[in-house]
Amino acid sequence: MDDRIEALLEEPYWVIDVLPERVPADSGGQFFDVEAWILSGSRAVALRRRWLSLLMKINCYTDLRIRSGDSEADILNPSPDTMEGLVLADRMHLCALLPAYDALITLTAGDLYMTLYNPPESLLHLVRALAASEGLFVWRPNNTLP
Repeated sequence: MDDRIEALLEEPYWVIDVLPERVPADSGGQFFDVEAWILSGSRAVALRRRWLSLLMKINCYTDLRIRSGDSEADILNPSPDTMEGLVLADRMHLCALLPAYDALITLTAGDLYMTLYNPPESLLHLVRALAASEGLFVWRPNNTLP
């Protein structure tokens, strides 16, 4: 699994985010203050719960092979309770391999987004619909265009 994850991390990616597009560096807003606010206390847990719900919904349609943190072990289709414990962990970092699609989702505590690598169009369509149901947006950074 390690070699496949490393290879997928080099593929084009999409962002699953709380915002509909990248915030420009020269924006007049207060992105960093808002980011810190979202990532504090119960709001951070609420965001991770949205991620958890999205992963569980995706898992209704396809297998997920989960690697958590520095663990060398992975779990195929973890139970909802196990997945909840992994996603809500304070120092959480997860890789979710979607073997049927040869795609990867990564998420890390301290970020406002998840990253989806190498999605075929059919998976991208599904993830967009499921992300919208969680109030999340799916967009492609300009730097990943072929």
